[in-house]
Amino acid sequence: MPQSATHNSPKLSTINDRLSTIDCQRSTVNYQLSTVNYQLSTVNYQLSTVNYQLSTVNDRPDV
Repeated sequence: MPQSATHNSPKLSTINDRLSTIDCQRSTVNYQLSTVNYQLSTVNYQLSTVNYQLSTVNDRPDV
C-alpha cells in the first residue's frame, strides 16, 4: 500500500468519527424540534379552544 494511503487513513477515520458525532447531534436536535413543534401544536389547540369559548360568551345576549 502506498504511504500516502496509509497516512490518510487515520485522518479519514477521524473525519468519519466527527461526521458520525455530528449526525448523532443532528438527530438529537431534530427530535427536540419535533417535541417543541408538538408542544406548540398543543398550545395552539388550547388557544383555539379558549378563543372559541370566549366568542360564545361574547355572543350571548345580555340578561
